[in-house]
Amino acid sequence: MVGENRYQKIFETILHGLVCLDENGRITEANSSAIKILGIALEKMQEISDPDSYWRSTDENGMPFSKEGHPALKVLRDGRAVQNLMVGIYVPTIQEKKWLLANVTKLSDRCVCVCFSDITTQKLRIQEELAASGKEALHCRVALKNVLQQIEEEKNLIRSQVALNIERNIKPLLLKMNNIIQKLPANESGVIVGYTQMMEHFLNEINSDFYKKLENIAHLTASEARVAHLIKAGKTIKEVALHLNISNETVKKHITHIKKKMGIVATSKNHPRKTLKGHLYHL
Repeated sequence: MVGENRYQKIFETILHGLVCLDENGRITEANSSAIKILGIALEKMQEISDPDSYWRSTDENGMPFSKEGHPALKVLRDGRAVQNLMVGIYVPTIQEKKWLLANVTKLSDRCVCVCFSDITTQKLRIQEELAASGKEALHCRVALKNVLQQIEEEKNLIRSQVALNIERNIKPLLLKMNNIIQKLPANESGVIVGYTQMMEHFLNEINSDFYKKLENIAHLTASEARVAHLIKAGKTIKEVALHLNISNETVKKHITHIKKKMGIVATSKNHPRKTLKGHLYHL
């Protein structure tokens, strides 16, 4: 009798919730902490035929427990205790979701004891911290993406400016030099021609990215890409023809093909034809 009273006193005063379940999963005993956490008196608990349905019990992922995989019945069946089991419940009397950390132990062939504590506050805090970390990581990724995009845009702008300067300022000088060199005696012009050709080759290498981009975007031929590059640099049809050593009519044909391939057409009288130079400038 003394031992039973001592057991009952411990059962009632322990801070963790304690409930005993029979072989059908029904609650037979509960201490005051369990009553407080579960939000219902012991007499009412004992009347509930399916506690899982009443409290909508779930695992930590929010999935309901199956009959075969139910922790209490599994412990009753194989005798192996379950520790640190996270269980989600809904308490109808206060209409709140709670999270419990439970240990399940077999007491006899027809009874298991479930010891649990309310960890709702800790669980919610962890979820909030994870959500905040996720948002911070997302903001970092977005910021990094924006920075990289800005760097790439600035690189493209610099490349474009370099290409335009080459076409507007340096290549015309080379063209004038070539015209002057052609008037020199052959014995004097040989070395100079070699240098100017090498310089022009290097300049074309610098601008090769623009040519490749045009070829990829509009499937332009190499000749059409060179014409497009000069048009973008502000050259007139006559200047393009002189620079590439082709006729004005050939340049015009190239421009027509380029516009067709790039879809540069007039939509209506109110929307005048886009210029090839303006279109190329924004590439």
